[in-house]
Parts: sequence; C-alpha cells; structure tokens
Amino acid sequence: MHLRSLLLGFTLAAGATAMPASAATPSVIINRTPPPAEQPYEATPQARKGFAWSPGFWEWRGTGYRWQPGEWIPAKSGQRWQPYGWEEREGRYFFVHGSWQPLTQTASATQPGSR
Repeated sequence: MHLRSLLLGFTLAAGATAMPASAATPSVIINRTPPPAEQPYEATPQARKGFAWSPGFWEWRGTGYRWQPGEWIPAKSGQRWQPYGWEEREGRYFFVHGSWQPLTQTASATQPGSR
C-alpha cells in the first residue's frame, strides 16, 4: 500500500511540474503556507511584437518557495496571457498554471496597441 501511495504521489507531482504553459488547470500543489507577499522587483520590459510577457511568480519546491523570473512567450492571436499564480481557498494555497484566455472586447481595450 505504501508503494502505491508513493507512486501516485510521484505521478501527480511529475504531472504538476510537466504541464505545458497553455494548461489552465490548478496544480496538485497544496500548501498551508502562503507564497511570500514581497516579490523581487521585475521591470516589465518594452513590448515585443509577436510575444507576450509572462511575469515572474513564486514556485513551490517541496520545502519552500523559489522566485521564477518572468519570460517572453510566443503570443497567440485573439488571446491574452493569464499569468501563473496562487489561489487561496479555505486556508490552503493552490498553484494555478498560466494559460491563454480568449480576448474579450473589454480586455482588448486595455491591451497595448489595441487602438
């Protein structure tokens, strides 16, 4: 029974770290400790044609959080990037992978270069 639990835990953990950036499902990482409130200063770079900026985020590494710096990702036409982040639910913190979301009229009005 212990081996089965260990294998299941490993499979879930591997799936949580190997998911593509386009996945919009919450990860299996559940913490009672919130991510640090302070984030390292990260200037938002100037826009690059054909790319979207994915800001940095706190990543759980089994024993603590580690800052993952932001990066450019190839843009998808008609969509906006919803960054990685943490959701607090009933005192627990769930990691949510970044994902592409349909661009709505409201969102398009706030996107750079949408005029």
